[in-house]
Amino acid sequence: MKNGIMGAFRVAREAWPGVLAAGLLTWAAYQLHIPYPPAGFLYLLVVVLQSLRASFPASVIVSIFAVACLDYFLVPPVLTWRITDPRDAVALAVCLFTALIITHLAASVHAHTLAAQRHSKELELLFRAAWQVLALEPEAAGAKCVQLFRDLFDFRAVCMFDGVTAAVGIAGTPSAGLEERTRAACLQDRDSDADNGADGSRVRLRVLRVAGKTIGAIGFEAGAASAAVVGALSVLCASTLERARTAEASIKTAADERSETLRSAVLDAFAHEFKTPLTAILAAAGGLDDPDLLNSRQLASVRRIESEASRLGQMTTRLLRVARLDREEVQPRLQVTDLGALVAEIVHRSAASSGHGAPPLKLTGQSVPVMADPELLTLALLPLLENALEVEVSRDRGFGVVQMRNESDEPGAPARIAAPGAGMGLYLARKIAIAHQGALEMTIEPAGTPAPETQTVTFRMRLPSPEREADHVLRAS
Repeated sequence: MKNGIMGAFRVAREAWPGVLAAGLLTWAAYQLHIPYPPAGFLYLLVVVLQSLRASFPASVIVSIFAVACLDYFLVPPVLTWRITDPRDAVALAVCLFTALIITHLAASVHAHTLAAQRHSKELELLFRAAWQVLALEPEAAGAKCVQLFRDLFDFRAVCMFDGVTAAVGIAGTPSAGLEERTRAACLQDRDSDADNGADGSRVRLRVLRVAGKTIGAIGFEAGAASAAVVGALSVLCASTLERARTAEASIKTAADERSETLRSAVLDAFAHEFKTPLTAILAAAGGLDDPDLLNSRQLASVRRIESEASRLGQMTTRLLRVARLDREEVQPRLQVTDLGALVAEIVHRSAASSGHGAPPLKLTGQSVPVMADPELLTLALLPLLENALEVEVSRDRGFGVVQMRNESDEPGAPARIAAPGAGMGLYLARKIAIAHQGALEMTIEPAGTPAPETQTVTFRMRLPSPEREADHVLRAS
């Protein structure tokens, strides 16, 4: 009802200048006794001028009023609605029909002109919005674009819901329920255009999508922007959110890289610092290793010092190599290597240096040739084999597999594979496995009754194809 009254008032306001002009023309023609045929052309001129500036309903009112004035005041007999000559009736009908046609065409041209002007203005505002959004810092662009859209396009309110972080950004003074409706549009994955209630304001809800995936929603309230502009703004908002997330991920990646570089540098520094005192300890222990000066107990202690210092030296060397591998990509020098023979050599070397017995080694009975860098492979497997209680080498669907098992008597208690320092060994072994197009896996089987908890570390390496194996054999020969 209210909208109808406002529309009628707007039509009346547009029509009154034409009605006034037709009335003045009627008075002048009546006083000057102008014949109705030339007066009819003057009325058509008034109708054309009216149609160029007003809407079609207002122009129709002026057209009918002009023809009515022409009939009553100028067509004989004057001051009456009666027409005695049929030719005058035809002339009035033609005049009315012509006035309506001109009114329709002029109003249509006027409407198209206004639409083109509005479209041009909207394009200019869209360009400004895109330019200003791109000028924003990526981290803050998602929140600030809402205020930017509201200011440029004169919305009453704009609300954005981020479906990833569940954050809500609002600019302006929204009516009740805009935030909830925007959130619901995201959850239901559905666009909508609807009145907002008693005030009759229009709410346009658009889902934000990137590569077909819903990432949020945006709501526009009480604005004159067209549906095309609202759609363009939603696309701009979605790309802005995605740009902000990409920038955040890049910053996190850069921070992780700096942290990893710092960790490697600290590790390298500590390893070098350990080398100097270890060399002095080994030299001093070697000088004390004299059976003529020491009894058997003292001699055993000295040799234990030498053994442990030597073992610590090997660990320090390993730390240095880990630091170097962390700072650059692992580039293995591949050659055909018997995995079972290499694992057996590592197991016996580990047992000799630690003074403990070697873990049981189970082989499949056939060689397991792999394309590997023996030095890197030794570096990866040595810390894992030192803590294993059982080792098995086998083939499995195109892979050479080394399985290292350990047990713990209590559920959740750390086994020897997870002993201090093994975390670094697992990290390094995984990196070397990936460099060999393989993988490193760790599984834990819960303890039962009476079975203890079992931890298994599986190192997989792809077996060479016959062609590559033959090629390497020819190169080696």
